[in-house]
Amino acid sequence: MKRLVATFLLAVVIVPHVLFAAEATNSHSTALARASIQYWSITDASQSGLDYTSDHTEVFWLKLTTAPGSGVEYFLNGKYSSGGNQRSWTYTYEDSGGTKQFHVRTSANGSTVSEGTLATTLNASTWYHLAFAYDASAGDIEVFVNGSSVGTITGLNNSLFNSSGAFEIGTFNNGDGNSTNGQFDSYLSYAADLDSTQVAALYTTPCNPSTTNLTSWWQFNNNGDDSQGSNDLTNNNSATFTTDAAYTCASAAPNPADVIFFD
Repeated sequence: MKRLVATFLLAVVIVPHVLFAAEATNSHSTALARASIQYWSITDASQSGLDYTSDHTEVFWLKLTTAPGSGVEYFLNGKYSSGGNQRSWTYTYEDSGGTKQFHVRTSANGSTVSEGTLATTLNASTWYHLAFAYDASAGDIEVFVNGSSVGTITGLNNSLFNSSGAFEIGTFNNGDGNSTNGQFDSYLSYAADLDSTQVAALYTTPCNPSTTNLTSWWQFNNNGDDSQGSNDLTNNNSATFTTDAAYTCASAAPNPADVIFFD
C-alpha cells in the first residue's frame, strides 16, 4: 500500500510540470512584408489593459528581412494614431542619413509629441531580443538589446495619453506604409518599468517569462492569440508564419547560431 501511495503522489507532482512545459513551446514566428503592409493589431474597444498612461515595457524578438534604407523608418509597435490627435506612444527603427537608430515618440495629450533617438545597428537576418522600458516619473525609455542596456532616451513625457487608437505590432496608424520588413516572435507587454535584471532574465530564459505585471503575451505560434490574457490580435493583410523561431524551448535559450551579443 505504501508503494501505491508514493506512485500516486509522484504522478501528481509531475503532471503539472509537463503541462506547463507544453504551454511554453515556441515553434513559429510571424513574418511581415513591408510591401504588403502586413501587421498585427487589436482595436481600442477590444483590448484590455493596453491603455498605458504610465510605466510599461514592450519586449519582443525581431529579425529584419532587410535593414531600412536611408530615410526609411520601420514602425515596430505602438498605440499611436495621428488621425484625430490620438497619439500615445510608438517605437521605430530607422536609417537617418546613414545612421541606424531607434526612434521613440510619446504624447501626454494626444497631439504634442516628445521624441528622441538612440543610435544602434541591427543587422538583417539576425534575431535580436529587444526591450523598451518606459519610466514615466523620469520621462525616459531605457532600451535593451539581447538583455543588455544600450542606452536611455530622455526628455520624454511624464505620462501617456489614453489613446483610442489601435494597439499595433509592425506598423502604426492602421498601416500607413511605414511597416516593418521582418519577423516578430514572442512579444510580451508589461504594465511596469522593468529593470536590467528582469530584462536579462527574459532574454536568458525566454520559455518561462515572469507573469508579474504581464498584460499580454503573443507567441505567434501559427496565430495571434494572447496566451496571457484576452487580447487576441487581428492579422492584417495576410501576415504569414514561419518555423524560423527566435528560440526553442527544448534548450530554453536563443538560437546560438545567429544571435549577436553586445558588450
